[in-house]
Amino acid sequence: SYKNLSSISQGNAEGARILVEHPNHNGNTNNDTIVTQNQVNEQEKCLKVDEQPPSTTELFVKHIQASNYSHKSWADLRRTLVYGRTEARFYKDILPWMESKGYLQNFPNLAPKCHFVEYDLDGLLEEEEHAVLDATAPSNQDTTTTNQRMVIAKSDPNKGATFILDSICSKKYFQDSPLSPLHVKKCLSTVAKLHACAWEEQEILHVAQARLSVTSYHLPFRNPKELENIEESWNQFTAAFATTTTSAQELFAKPSIQILGKRVKDMAQFVSTQLSPTATDKYATLVHGDYKSMNVFLPVCDDDDAIMIDFASVGVGFGMCDIAMHITHALHPKHFKDGQEERFVEYYLKELEKAVVKKTSSQEAEKEQQQFFAYPRDVAFRHYKLAVIDYFRFVLGRFWSSATPESFEAKKDTKNRTLPNRNVESAFAFIERVDRYLVDFENEFYDKAGQ
Repeated sequence: SYKNLSSISQGNAEGARILVEHPNHNGNTNNDTIVTQNQVNEQEKCLKVDEQPPSTTELFVKHIQASNYSHKSWADLRRTLVYGRTEARFYKDILPWMESKGYLQNFPNLAPKCHFVEYDLDGLLEEEEHAVLDATAPSNQDTTTTNQRMVIAKSDPNKGATFILDSICSKKYFQDSPLSPLHVKKCLSTVAKLHACAWEEQEILHVAQARLSVTSYHLPFRNPKELENIEESWNQFTAAFATTTTSAQELFAKPSIQILGKRVKDMAQFVSTQLSPTATDKYATLVHGDYKSMNVFLPVCDDDDAIMIDFASVGVGFGMCDIAMHITHALHPKHFKDGQEERFVEYYLKELEKAVVKKTSSQEAEKEQQQFFAYPRDVAFRHYKLAVIDYFRFVLGRFWSSATPESFEAKKDTKNRTLPNRNVESAFAFIERVDRYLVDFENEFYDKAGQ
C-alpha cells in the first residue's frame, strides 16, 4: 500500500511524493512489491521493485498528461510533450549508456534513480519527429494535422508520460534560490560531471541529437512571437523601470541601452547559431538545458554532491549554456563584482577538466583523457558570453513584456523564477552585462554581414 505525502503542479508537469508501505516479509511471502499510482493517472501502472525492500520507500511520481495542457496553443503544447519525451529518453537511453561506459561508478548521483518510465504520444508526436521542427516543411504548415493533434490531446487522458523516481530525502538535501557562492560552486561542480560524461563523445551525442531536445531557451524551440515582439517588450520594460531610481535613470539614458531590444533582436540568430553545435563539433557535450537553481538538490553535508533533477531539456550543446543560465538565475548580482563572475566560470572549467579525467576508473584511460582534453579559455569565455546574451533574449522575450516593479515585488519570494524576473537589482545587472557582451560580438556579426 502507499499514501500520498505531497503534490506539486507546475507549468509542464505534475508530481506527487508517495510513501510505499511494504508488507512484512517471511519465508512464505514473495519479495516483490507492487506500487500503483492511480492518483496521477486513471490507467493503473505498476512498478516492480526487485531485492528485499525496507519497510517503507519514498518515491516521486511525475506525470505529464497531455489533456491537462490542451488549453495551450499547439506550439506550446508540443513543447510540453517534447519535454516529457526528452526526459523519458534520457532515463531510457542516456543514463544506461553512461552506466555501460563505467562513468556512473565515479558519478553515482548525477540524477535520481528511475524505477519506471513510459510515454505514449501516438497521434501527437511522431516517434522520429525532432524536437525542433523545420517550420518550412509542408507537414508543419498543415493546420488540419495540427487540429487533429489538438483533438487527440483533449480527448485522450492516456496520452503523456509517467516517471517513478527515488524521492530525494528532505533531511539530507534542500532547494533554494538565490544561492550562496559556495552552493553555486557545488552546482557548477555537479553539472560539470554531466558535461564530462558526454564530452566530445560522438557515439552518444549522435543519439542525443536525433532523440533528445535542446535547451529550454534555445531560439528555434521558442515561440516565434517572443523574438518578433522583443523590441516592444524592451520598450515596455523601459517605460516601467527607467524612472524608478536615479541609478535606473542613468542606466536607461545610455544610447546603447535605449536600443538594447533592437540589438538583441538583430543578433539573436547569429548568437543562436554560434551556440548550436552538432554531435561532431569540438567542445560539444550533453547539457542539462534548464539549469536553474531549483533544479538542483543541494546537500546538507558539504562533503556530499548535489543532485540534478528535471532532465526535460537535455540535448547537445555547449556546457556554458548551463553555466550562464545557472549563474544568472541563482546568484545575487553583488557576487558578480570585481571579477567574481569570471572566477565562477574558471571554477567550472577546472571542475570540468577534473571530471573529464576522472569519469573512467581506468588509470590508463585517465592519462589519455588528461592528454587530449582541451577547452581553451578564449573559446570557453566566448561561449559563456554568447550564452548570457542568449539567455537574456529569452528572459526579455518571454517575461519582461509585462514586467513592472509591482510584479517584481509580488513574486520576489518565488524561488522557481529566475532572479532577474523578480529582483530589480539583478535585472539591471543582467542588462549591464549583456550591453557589454554584445559589443564583443557586434563588430564580428556586422563584418560577416558586410554592413
